[in-house]
Amino acid sequence: MVSRRLLEGDPAALEEVMDAWGGHVYHLVDHILHGLGNSGDVEECCSDAFVAAWERFGDFDPSRGSLKTWVLTLARYQALDCRRRLARRQGVEGGRLLTLEYMPLEGGSSRKEDPEDSLLQKELREELWEALEALKAEEKEVLYRRYFLEESIEHIAADLGISRGAADNRLWRARRSLKDFMKRDERQVPANG
Repeated sequence: MVSRRLLEGDPAALEEVMDAWGGHVYHLVDHILHGLGNSGDVEECCSDAFVAAWERFGDFDPSRGSLKTWVLTLARYQALDCRRRLARRQGVEGGRLLTLEYMPLEGGSSRKEDPEDSLLQKELREELWEALEALKAEEKEVLYRRYFLEESIEHIAADLGISRGAADNRLWRARRSLKDFMKRDERQVPANG
């Protein structure tokens, strides 16, 4: 039974859940985020929903509903949180979403930048590349192909000969590793410097 295997921490069980209900989660999140963000934001939110399911599986109570309903409920809450963040960010940025596509990795932008801002951007790019280099090869490949080459998850999975859930899982692990790396890096910065 998948729920028992999830409780035991079996990653293959999570892949099965992602294969079975990934499409439902994607459509729900896409519907809630409609008009905000892009497909990358939808996929990130879906990944966050599956992360929440993985991390909070001990909270699942089969007497209150099915595993599918519980996963979709988590996805709904993740999507609503994401929608609020995107709406707030759009308001702050005058309708322009700040994603990796707007953060030049080489060169600069056309507007004049404060030298301090330029230095911070350079440091951020260096940290990002360092974090990318620390990823496992299989995770790096999926992340690169999805966000830099903008290939669909279905295409990546088919090309690698793996299931959609396995591709989603690799992408999720890569994103989680990047987040953990960046958080670890933030903790190493002295508070006064």
